[in-house]
Amino acid sequence: MTKRLMIAMGLWFLLLIVMMQLFKNEEQAQVTPGATNVQAGKTNIQAKAVQDRPGALLARKQAEVLSNRAALIKTGKFEIGLNRIDGSVDSFRMLAYRENEKPIDFIEKNVREYPNFKISFSGFETNEPASSAWEYTRRNDLEHVFTKMVDKGPGKGLVLEKRYLFNPESWDFVLSVSLSNTTKETWGSAYSMVWGSPTEWLADKEKRSVYDAVSVASYHQNESGSELKRIDSFDKYGRAETMATAFQWVGLEDRYFLMSVIPLTNNKVQAEVRRAEVEGSLTHILMMNRPQLRIEAGKSVVDSYKIFLGPKKYSLLTSGEYAKHRLDAILDGFVLTKWLGIAFEQLIFLVYEAVPNYAIVIIIVTILIKILLHPLTNKSFVSMRKMQLIQPKMAALKEQFKNDPKRLNEEMMKLYKKEGVNPMGGCLPMLLQLPIFIALYQVLPRLADIKDVSFLWIRDLSSPDTVATIEAFKEIPLLPYHLNILPIIMTVFSIMQTKMTSPTSAGADQAQQQQSKMMMFMPILFLFLFWNMPSGLVLYWTVQTVVSILQQMYINKKYSTTAPAQK
Repeated sequence: MTKRLMIAMGLWFLLLIVMMQLFKNEEQAQVTPGATNVQAGKTNIQAKAVQDRPGALLARKQAEVLSNRAALIKTGKFEIGLNRIDGSVDSFRMLAYRENEKPIDFIEKNVREYPNFKISFSGFETNEPASSAWEYTRRNDLEHVFTKMVDKGPGKGLVLEKRYLFNPESWDFVLSVSLSNTTKETWGSAYSMVWGSPTEWLADKEKRSVYDAVSVASYHQNESGSELKRIDSFDKYGRAETMATAFQWVGLEDRYFLMSVIPLTNNKVQAEVRRAEVEGSLTHILMMNRPQLRIEAGKSVVDSYKIFLGPKKYSLLTSGEYAKHRLDAILDGFVLTKWLGIAFEQLIFLVYEAVPNYAIVIIIVTILIKILLHPLTNKSFVSMRKMQLIQPKMAALKEQFKNDPKRLNEEMMKLYKKEGVNPMGGCLPMLLQLPIFIALYQVLPRLADIKDVSFLWIRDLSSPDTVATIEAFKEIPLLPYHLNILPIIMTVFSIMQTKMTSPTSAGADQAQQQQSKMMMFMPILFLFLFWNMPSGLVLYWTVQTVVSILQQMYINKKYSTTAPAQK
């Protein structure tokens, strides 16, 4: 019994340490933005310092954007605004997912100096003055074209065309950049296309958690094959390293969504990322750099990019053309938990088709997991119950052979065999729950479909079930100031379960009684561990604890007595 408890405690403390590391807040570097400079195919873009703008200036900015808007395209997935200034995207609303009861706009806080998908060149700008508009042509509802001729400076005689082609039901669109040389000489330079919007769209800072960090991912080709490379480090200027020239896609991912740029026609494109603090929000500026660009007189060059913005769902990232681009590489991880997570994701959406309530779906999936594991966990619970019942016999053996450890061990093994007890059997449910818990921990927080889904008092299954905020606790370090109900309920049931599985005080020796008391601290540790977890994950653990209690109650009643002690 002693070894079993110690191993169980060790496993849970190991889990606690791992989860504490996972829950560490990312350190957000304070960066000093600079200026834009594109030289010989490498773009060095640093965001200009942006101060908090008063409401009147923000209103003027929005009015300026709307006054130059060329079109507002609505597809089955997005509402996208196209602007005559730079032929850029000035609004990118995802219709299926909301924040504060409004469709999420991924360009709501864009860096004003870098309109989205703006084209910049080495040594000159396409707009002189900067407010000059591009010519706009609407080919049809889904095809929109912007053109611009550079009439002075090093780019004189260059004709630019940006062609947007949307799909009515797709999570992406295609942007083609055409450069035509109308001069009589070979023209050479380099250009950069900028995505100047943050993916940290979450408006309420109080709701932000460690789950809401943004990371940069690049899927690229190397000598040994394809692999995903994540960029997490930035220098003091907010610069990340340049991506490999043979990358298949580069993107920014937040908790729920992936925004990626996929070059379709050129494998020489480089990518670069800048990070800056803009109006209190951490902003990532993504640049696609096109080096070694030479166009002969009268010739044209066309580069096409697929722009993907969608939820991080395995079924979506592996569907259609996305499969060949390996967008699902962002879900790669430890093999067991990865495929368990994918299976749980598919199961959740499958059950949802029959029961369109994600909270009920989580409860049903929890019960299905318990049924699936029942043949193994039932043996474990029976072994734990029998271990409780033979405590008086074990105490008698210890007293009888207290001076003969070797004989004591032999008699204990005989007792275990006679009573059908596995002394390590109680650890099995714990071992089985670890990979399942980790897999669900990876899946539930990133499912955009459970965002803003309410259940009873829970307002959002993807966030803690906060019912009140204790302002007085905000100034006290390490003390949670959000009042969350579900972790407390979970802890109460965990204490009940721990008492049910602990050795009976009548038959347990002093060491076992002390260890039983130590085991009572585990639910308290779990309270702190689960306090800020998404309520959907806490709901899963609470339901599985309740089901385990019912299972143990049935077994305790069935095995209320055991065979008499051997003389």
